[in-house]
Amino acid sequence: MVSWLLTTAAAVGAIMGLSTVIAVADPAMALKSTKVYQQLCQAEARRQGAPGAVAQGSCRCLQQRLDSLDQPPRTLEDLQAFTEKNQLACVFQAILEL
Repeated sequence: MVSWLLTTAAAVGAIMGLSTVIAVADPAMALKSTKVYQQLCQAEARRQGAPGAVAQGSCRCLQQRLDSLDQPPRTLEDLQAFTEKNQLACVFQAILEL
C-alpha cells in the first residue's frame, strides 16, 4: 500500500512538470508533431522520476485527448493550458491501468 502511494505521488509530481517543459520548448517544433509531444512528455516524466509505465500511459492519455479535440491547440500557450487541464486525470488513468 505504501509503495503504491509513493509511486502515485512520484508519478503525479513528474507529470505535473510537463507544463514547464512545454513552456520552454520551441513552439513550432512542439506543435508540428505528435511524436515530439510524446517525446517531451515522456522525457520530462522520467526525468522527474515517474515509473516508465506511468509515464507512457499518462502521455498516451494526453495524446489521445489532444487528438480528440475538434480544434487542436494553435499556440504554445494553448498546448500548455490543455496539458495543465488534462495531466492529472491522465496520471490517475495510467495508474489505474497498471
